Amino acid sequence: RRISQGLTADELYRLIYLVSRRQVGLGSTGGGGYTYSVPGAWQGRHTELLVIGDRKAGASAWELSNNPEILQAFRNRLPLVVKFVHVIRKPFDVIATTFQKPRAKTREIKRDHLQREIRNYSGRCHAVEMVGVTLGDDKVCHVYQESLVENPGRELGRICDFLGLTAT
Repeated sequence: RRISQGLTADELYRLIYLVSRRQVGLGSTGGGGYTYSVPGAWQGRHTELLVIGDRKAGASAWELSNNPEILQAFRNRLPLVVKFVHVIRKPFDVIATTFQKPRAKTREIKRDHLQREIRNYSGRCHAVEMVGVTLGDDKVCHVYQESLVENPGRELGRICDFLGLTAT
């Protein structure tokens, strides 16, 4: 959305950084009720900013599905290598989580609400596939949430390798 609004690269980086700092300041180090805190790590702190990103997967997927040209605009506007880290959760877990969120004020029928959440999930999957096709599979790192929980050191090391960083 910010790319289509005409933000410059520096404005976009600053906005992402400030939102992230605000979230960490409020104690939010995860998304969707999950925490990505790693014991002993520098959660929310840094000495030098080397990677910047956002965790708005659902909103980003929706935007990409409706405006696929945004990916090219993103690449043209940002003078950096653009890469995506895609954390994969079990489909039933994702759908159940979104289903549990309050339905529209119209008191949508549960069956209709569930069908909508299944369609939304499918749309997000399509958007992730489109990113890989558009940018190249080498620009997307797929990480299974279960593997991340089971062995965070290994998975964070793999993500760092993907991003061209040394895991410390």
